[in-house]
Parts: sequence; C-alpha cells; structure tokens
Amino acid sequence: KASTSSWSNKEEDTAVPTTTKQISLSDEGVPGIALDMELGLTGEARSWKQIAKEVPFQAQQVLLSWVFIFASITLFLDFISLQSLVAGGTSYFVMLCNWFGVVSCMAWFLGFAVLICWLFRIGGTKGSVLGAVLKFIASVLFNLQPAS
Repeated sequence: KASTSSWSNKEEDTAVPTTTKQISLSDEGVPGIALDMELGLTGEARSWKQIAKEVPFQAQQVLLSWVFIFASITLFLDFISLQSLVAGGTSYFVMLCNWFGVVSCMAWFLGFAVLICWLFRIGGTKGSVLGAVLKFIASVLFNLQPAS
C-alpha cells in the first residue's frame, strides 16, 4: 500500500495532514489501479464505495440523478430542434421539437416529485423541501406551456 500525505499548514509549526490516501487495488485483485481512500474522524481508511453505502435510500438518489440527466438531454434536444425550426429546417428532427419538450417536461416533473419524496424520507430540512417544492411547481407550470 502506498500512501500520500501532504501538510496543509505551512505557516505554523503545527502540521495538519490531509485526509486522502492512495492505495492500489492489487490487494483486492485488480492490479495497477489506484483508488482514493477517505480517512474518517477515527483515522480509519474507507473507500468511496463504503462511504456511498451510507447515503440513505441510495437507489432512489441514483434514480434521481439518471432522471435529471435524461431530462437535461431531452431539453437540450428540444432547444436544438427549436433553433433548427427557426432557421427554416424541415427535417424529421425539427418535427420532433414538441415531443422532445413533452418528454423533457415529464422527466423534470417526475424528477422533482421523486426528489420531494426522497427529502421527506431522509428528513430533509425545511429549506431543502421548500426548494424542491418550488422547483416541482415550476415544472408543473413548464408542462402547461402552450405547444408551438
């Protein structure tokens, strides 16, 4: 195991080590790949995989991430097809402009609904729940826009 440490406080005589440690995965059967390890308050090295398992309702959070990625991609495609339409294009891609918008809006709606559910499940703060509810309302209003 190879570890790296640096000292973050150079002005004073007291030195504070960083909390990241590099190890080789050859100990776990995968040679040649380095993995960052976090040192907890106890100084125990833990992998990012172990830390990620501590996220409550992790599967729901991963679902949220993928829904928002999909919503972002479809919204981007909606904007590209709208720009092509404005430029006078008549291709099949331009004809899909409204459908990209519909799929994007529904994905944003679903994503913020799941986010609110997740925040309630983990006992999120009032501010985070309020922010998610406002974004949910915005996604509802975004769905009500007239089709062009």
